[in-house]
Amino acid sequence: MGLRLALPAALAIALVGACSGANSSALTGGGSDGGANGSSSSGSSGAGSTSGSSSGSTSGSGSSSGGDAGDGPDSGSLADAGCGPTSCNGCCTAAGACETGTDPVACGTGGAACTACIPGQKCGAGACAVPAAPVALLFGGNDGATVYGDTWLWDGDAWTASSTGPSARWGAAVASAPGAVALFGGTTGGTTATYDADTWMWSSGAWAASSVATAPPARRSAAASTLGSKVVLFGGFAGGTLYYGDTWTWDGVGWAQQNVTGPSARAGAAVATLGSTVVLFGGYDATGSLDDMWEWNGSAWTELTVAVPTIRRGASMAALGSDIVLFGGSNAGVYDSDTWQWDGTSWTALAATGPGAREFAAMAPVPGGVLMFGGFSGTSLGDTWLWNGVQWTQRNVAGPSARSGTTLVALP
Repeated sequence: MGLRLALPAALAIALVGACSGANSSALTGGGSDGGANGSSSSGSSGAGSTSGSSSGSTSGSGSSSGGDAGDGPDSGSLADAGCGPTSCNGCCTAAGACETGTDPVACGTGGAACTACIPGQKCGAGACAVPAAPVALLFGGNDGATVYGDTWLWDGDAWTASSTGPSARWGAAVASAPGAVALFGGTTGGTTATYDADTWMWSSGAWAASSVATAPPARRSAAASTLGSKVVLFGGFAGGTLYYGDTWTWDGVGWAQQNVTGPSARAGAAVATLGSTVVLFGGYDATGSLDDMWEWNGSAWTELTVAVPTIRRGASMAALGSDIVLFGGSNAGVYDSDTWQWDGTSWTALAATGPGAREFAAMAPVPGGVLMFGGFSGTSLGDTWLWNGVQWTQRNVAGPSARSGTTLVALP
């Protein structure tokens, strides 16, 4: 008969607890793994070992207690979740996720907490702010596969898609009118092209069709610019060999044809207003590209006999201060990437690098320089550039898709 010893109750409980802690550590590896992870992150092997054994004897959670700090937060803080200044360039959500920080619903930078912008604000440079007033408007264009009817606004820093208006088209003529923007004509392009003869006005952030009794015949690629309180429109193309050489003016209410002689019929001429005259250069007709230069003073055209840039069509031109800047164009399938300056007396070729060669890019004066977008160089382009009078700077911003034959105008 075996000998049976009765142990005091307190001693029995102590022995069971010790065995339980040892078994927990041995089965789960909580004590040793916890100590190893703890020593690598804290530099104290003793701390890891103590954490493992203590956890095992009291709660059996030694592996969590002694594990990597990044295993998971138990307080919900951004720092514990791994999102912060050292790991996130954008902003951190309450759940600890790193966002880009450019969305109005999650705006911020430098690993700070994300902020939701209030209605009417946008997120720019990691901060909510009321967007700057737009300074230029872009409409339409085509990329060889799609003809566009979208409107975009430029505020000096970014493009923003705006309201719809005229039907999709490219090659429309556009210019600032008193307190508004006037748009005329254009085409759908393609083998079954249709040409437009409608007039639209942009005012107070929206397009509205203008009902007029008399208007120029339908056309695309006419030249248009503002002189005083009127828009002057010249030339254009309407299919086959139909090139126009007529001059029209728009006073904000109606069109009036000007019975004057001037440049020969053409399309794709570059045009800009400098002081009290509208300057027109180049273009093309059924025989090819042109290189003559004309001025409109409000009542008559005068040809200027000066040395001019090389022959071209589809060049881009806009005024900057007391000068006009001209960029690009093409002749006989060769695209240009040169920059020229007209000071009212003579042309100067500028030693400026920047945009690649192209024709039919859109250009308009804006505060601080001249804005240029897109164009065509064998393929459609979608880059944005700014000329400050000395150099070109590319603006790496999202915006309209690649296209040419679009219209760009400074907002009044």
